[in-house]
Amino acid sequence: MIVWAYLTLCVILGFFKIPKIKSLRDYAIGSNQFSTSVLTLSMIATVIDPAETIGVAGKSFSMGTVFAYTCVLYPFKWLIMGTLLARSIRQLKFHDCYTLVDIMKLFYGKWGRYACIATLFLDVAILSIFYKAAAIVLERYLNIPFVSGAALITIIVALYSIAGGMHAITMTDVAQFFIFIIVLPVIFFMGFQNIDYHAAINNVPYEKMHITEDNIWVFLSLLVHGIIPLTGFPYIQRALMSSDPQQTKNTFTMVGLFVLVFSLMLSMIGLVVAGLNPDIEGDDALFYFIDQAVPGPLMGFVAISFLAIIMSTASSFLNSITVVIIKDVITPVFPQFANDKKQLILTKFSGAVIAAASFGIVFIKDQILDILWMMDNFWDPFVSIPLIMGLMGVRIKHENFKNVVFAALAAVLTARFFSDDFDTITLSAGVFVSAIMMLIYRDKSIEARDKHLRNGDDNVVITTT
Repeated sequence: MIVWAYLTLCVILGFFKIPKIKSLRDYAIGSNQFSTSVLTLSMIATVIDPAETIGVAGKSFSMGTVFAYTCVLYPFKWLIMGTLLARSIRQLKFHDCYTLVDIMKLFYGKWGRYACIATLFLDVAILSIFYKAAAIVLERYLNIPFVSGAALITIIVALYSIAGGMHAITMTDVAQFFIFIIVLPVIFFMGFQNIDYHAAINNVPYEKMHITEDNIWVFLSLLVHGIIPLTGFPYIQRALMSSDPQQTKNTFTMVGLFVLVFSLMLSMIGLVVAGLNPDIEGDDALFYFIDQAVPGPLMGFVAISFLAIIMSTASSFLNSITVVIIKDVITPVFPQFANDKKQLILTKFSGAVIAAASFGIVFIKDQILDILWMMDNFWDPFVSIPLIMGLMGVRIKHENFKNVVFAALAAVLTARFFSDDFDTITLSAGVFVSAIMMLIYRDKSIEARDKHLRNGDDNVVITTT
């Protein structure tokens, strides 16, 4: 009853006092200005996802302190991104940017747009991971069959996301934030009262508690991955919803602090479970801790906290993918869909198709963070690094951006040849080559022109090359 009441509440909130959506822009970033507190809570709800909970506990369980130590870096990447975006938010709004593709196109022309659009399938796969995680929760705690649970969450998220756009998503995000911000810390403290965590930590194998010659390169690659800011479509979309630089910076700073607390909490759980039962699968570590710590009658609240974490992020991804497909894929090819009315009709159809497509690949079996790390190999070198350097003021000629992409891709594939998998080591190779190529092609004459324009007019930031 608790779970069904929660799901019903999500649908009601999604349809409650929805402002009239007049354009695709309203659908993407809302027609009303959100306060800093609402924007921050919505962003936190989007960021705290299965990877930040199940995934972090699972990797701390399987890799030990080699992974757990890197969680300390998480606030810094949010502070970096908040500072960079705050410097550019007025100029980005002046250029009518409300998606990540808009920014990449502004910085790098058609090749920046192509690189960003090419990664859309990664976000569809990530969306499927969220549905899979929700299905696991419903199967584990309510005995709902896996496929039925995944279908249920897919439909509910699609209902309020497609109908209400960003306003509905933001309102449900705030409610979902208060659910998991209360339940998860209670689980943590209950667990550490009911479990002999000192004995558990002492039972963790030496190699999981220390950095050694065998794992030093993995540790260094995790440091690289840990400091790269998150630049996914929904996170940049949230930043572009802010009204001024101070709101942008405050939002990202608060998100970093919350992520740090949650990451340290989940890392500790993973390490404790590694000492309690080293034979389980990594992604089961958090569930094992909960089973040991939480009385049976409270499992309904556990279930809705996980669903809140999953659904808040899934709805944001569904919205951002839909907007990019309509604005940057369909409309340029079919100009007849360039008016607001037709684009809003397309949001319904495209959202349903994306939801169905992501549901169709929920049967991926690898651990959550392993899947996401593999995807980051084809995101960070081609999107994150160029975006960050562009926000820092590094400029290159648009036609040179394709060389950056091809060189980074070659680096990732070469590193994969010598590695066991697409992991943080192969990702680091791609990131370094991407950054080096950006510096090689750096054009200071364009940077000087942009600086001159900024000094003359704060609303002008990018020179067409």
